[in-house]
Amino acid sequence: MHRPLSAIAAVLLSLVLSACNLPLGTPGVPTIPPEQAAGATVAALLETQQASQPTPLPPPATDTPPPPTLQPTVTSAPPSPVPTTGCTDMAQFVSDVTIPDGTLLGPGASFTKTWRLKNAGSCTWTSSYALVFFSGDQMNAPAVIGLASDVPAGTTVDVSANLAAPGSNGSYQGNWKLRNSGGVLFGIGSGGTGFFWVKITVGPTPTATLLALHPVFPLPSLVFAIPLTTTLAAASGTGGIFSPPGTVYAYPNAGDDESNRSYQGFVTFDLSAIPSGSSITAVKLDLNDHDVLGNPFSLGCLRAYVQDYGALEASDFFSGGATGALWRFCSEADLANASLQDGGSAGVAAVQSHLASGKLQIRLQFSDTASNGNSTADTLRPTPKLVVTYTP
Repeated sequence: MHRPLSAIAAVLLSLVLSACNLPLGTPGVPTIPPEQAAGATVAALLETQQASQPTPLPPPATDTPPPPTLQPTVTSAPPSPVPTTGCTDMAQFVSDVTIPDGTLLGPGASFTKTWRLKNAGSCTWTSSYALVFFSGDQMNAPAVIGLASDVPAGTTVDVSANLAAPGSNGSYQGNWKLRNSGGVLFGIGSGGTGFFWVKITVGPTPTATLLALHPVFPLPSLVFAIPLTTTLAAASGTGGIFSPPGTVYAYPNAGDDESNRSYQGFVTFDLSAIPSGSSITAVKLDLNDHDVLGNPFSLGCLRAYVQDYGALEASDFFSGGATGALWRFCSEADLANASLQDGGSAGVAAVQSHLASGKLQIRLQFSDTASNGNSTADTLRPTPKLVVTYTP
């Protein structure tokens, strides 16, 4: 039971007042000052108050349930690749259909890489198979590209990926494999474990550089304005004829023989290798590859004329005064003279006018007399060549 603090205060006050009325001292009895007496009284009352209060009991024990036991969380693992049973998967690289190794591309250029592969295994590659990025530089390509149709064992297929060149100059390589319907990766080489790749170089393209250096001249003009030179050998239809009564033989010799018969040589040049629309700019007749019997230039100057004889016959031997020679050589040394080999504008016109027919035929002969009557063979035996310069 708790006494009110107001009652305690009243008792204390009465004790203090009573002490004030007590005599100041009693002989033989120790006198306690009033303030000490009051303090002792208050201390005794406080002890009594505290003793009368009940001792608090400890709180009753409660049954606290034990913390729950954590059970391990079971998560399902991703499915493992399932090998194809009963057959094998293997590829063989055949060729790069597009973008061969080291192709130069501009930064950010889009391109399509196509590989030609052979199914070198025994499994048919179905539409469940896929082309997959394996390692290296992906170059914005999809990670997985499904096959469009079945590829039986032993056949080839073209597989493609759309990519974009990186934005910085340098060399880049992306490695690829195939994946079967069970999720197993396979590729090329021994055991089908190797990858195939796309390898490019990123940098300034040659076309852009040429246009920057030559902005006034379009590139096609630079290419097609380059003159070309071709050397034509004597073709079918080449031969020679003795003077009448005329005998045709196989070599374009010119001069005479021991019987003082005259030789005339006939040469056919095939012009079909020169495009028909070409512009002829220079023509040379080269007879420097030759040998001689006797002294053929004792017969005079060797001359070359255009003669469209067709198939060579004995009647093609030319008698009489010849005019309009395109080439003239008056000594053996002249045959090696480049300026004398040059046919000039007349030679150019002759070849230009015969481009459509595809052949130029000429006759080689010495002077009109054709024999010096010394009963000695004086014969030039050349291997003729025609050197033509043209612009396509």
